[in-house]
Amino acid sequence: LKRSRLKQSGRAGCFDSFTVRAMADRVFVRGFDYGTEEDAIRAHFQQAGPVSSVELWGKGAAIVTFSAPAAAEAAVKLDRSIIPGNSRFVEVKLDDDPQSSRCRVFVRGFDFGTTDEQLESHCSQAGQIVKVQWCSKGSAIVTYSTPAEAQQAINTLNRSTIPGNSRFVDVMIKEDGNGFFERRMKGMPGAMFWFANLARYWGKGKGKGSKGRKEDPPGSGRVFVRGFDFGTTDEQLQSHMSAAGEVADMHWVTRGSAVVIFKDAESAKKATETLHKSVIPNNSRYIDVILKDSE
Repeated sequence: LKRSRLKQSGRAGCFDSFTVRAMADRVFVRGFDYGTEEDAIRAHFQQAGPVSSVELWGKGAAIVTFSAPAAAEAAVKLDRSIIPGNSRFVEVKLDDDPQSSRCRVFVRGFDFGTTDEQLESHCSQAGQIVKVQWCSKGSAIVTYSTPAEAQQAINTLNRSTIPGNSRFVDVMIKEDGNGFFERRMKGMPGAMFWFANLARYWGKGKGKGSKGRKEDPPGSGRVFVRGFDFGTTDEQLQSHMSAAGEVADMHWVTRGSAVVIFKDAESAKKATETLHKSVIPNNSRYIDVILKDSE
């Protein structure tokens, strides 16, 4: 949507002419490996100039803020560069709406294959959407024209289901630089829960993202499990996954996802074949089980 259309609405929001800076001092980065730490992102982008902050959005996206707009402009030249230790390049775009953080919500849990049109149509029930930035196949940042609309999205769309999808989405807001918070569905107004460490434990047994953690056992296999209910315990998850084989270790990624390491690779493969789209007892939706490399 063009910014001029938003100005004509007459609403006080995130994108009126008084709040948009002439030059942006931040960039939106996506595509780095899950488990890449803030320090690695900061070090990579300091090639362009002093970095003021790095905000992780989901497991593979971040907003990098620089001390000067010129550095942000220079950072765009790092588009399709590779952060040391990563296996793929990043996409870098100038974030020219730096005052929009109060209008952003993080949406996760929709089916892989969901289109822009499906996501925007569903989220537009809460207000006027300015833009959508994909973080992964199942998560995105949705920016509204006002903070009130972003809050409305949390109040009305959290745990709703996008038409054509098979499971509900989580809708969260970022507040005061302290990470993600999730407002639970109706019946629990005002309750906030910490939703952090989105990427800290995701990655391989070696390298960045695994500092201070032991390597996977020889011959083991790991899977990424996502979509279980917030509040699921270690015991519930381990008991369910043990149906495929002996679980050697688990690392929580978020309150609704985790890395499960099996004693042998065959059990990990079996987990993807038998537990994908299964439901942990007493949960309300199925899980995704994705095979990942181990080291």
